[in-house]
Amino acid sequence: MKWFSKGEKVTIAMPCKESVPIQTLVAILNLHKPEYYFLSNNYIPLDKSRNDMVAKFLCLHPDASYLLFLDSDMVFPRDALIRLYQHEAPIVGALYFQKYPPFFPVAGCRIAREKTKAIHLLVQWQEGQLFPVDALGLGFTLIRRDVFQKIEYPWFEFKELSEDFEFMYKAQKAGFKVLLDSSILCLHKSDTVFIDRDFYSLFQRKLAASSLTLEGKQVTAIPIPRQ
Repeated sequence: MKWFSKGEKVTIAMPCKESVPIQTLVAILNLHKPEYYFLSNNYIPLDKSRNDMVAKFLCLHPDASYLLFLDSDMVFPRDALIRLYQHEAPIVGALYFQKYPPFFPVAGCRIAREKTKAIHLLVQWQEGQLFPVDALGLGFTLIRRDVFQKIEYPWFEFKELSEDFEFMYKAQKAGFKVLLDSSILCLHKSDTVFIDRDFYSLFQRKLAASSLTLEGKQVTAIPIPRQ
């Protein structure tokens, strides 16, 4: 298993809007990681929070080659970071789901013929694959240093899309690919339960059996060969 080079570090950045679940804290402690820096703040709005942490990463952590964004309501496998790092991708994230209905994956694609920045969340994808997407949430996403260096400030802002999807759009315009590894599954804490793949599947089955319908276009993800 490929590991970080000797002396190579990573910065872990976690915006906090409220208290952090004990499950998330345990996951951070158990996470396999090299030498690392840790950043956190509770700024509102979220784009200000992320911009502040990226600025500190670039200015104060010159020996950190990657920034790992994780949200304070996530639980992730202990090997999730190293598995993302092995792809040697500029932007690569783990699979997790919305914490409110309809619980779609927080990742999606644009539809070329629409000629807009709109993102359609995935509803079909191959399990356990690495594949390109147009946008990822930042619940557990690894970003290489040069991505931020090539994009002008502000990296994050609320415009037509959410701050994370706007960043992905800027990154793609700058020539960077965005990848999702669906073999790395994270839990996303809602008000009462952690949302995972099984919860999403159960909800979709119940939805299909009911008279309810959801608006929006379906997007099927196409996997790319592993290196």
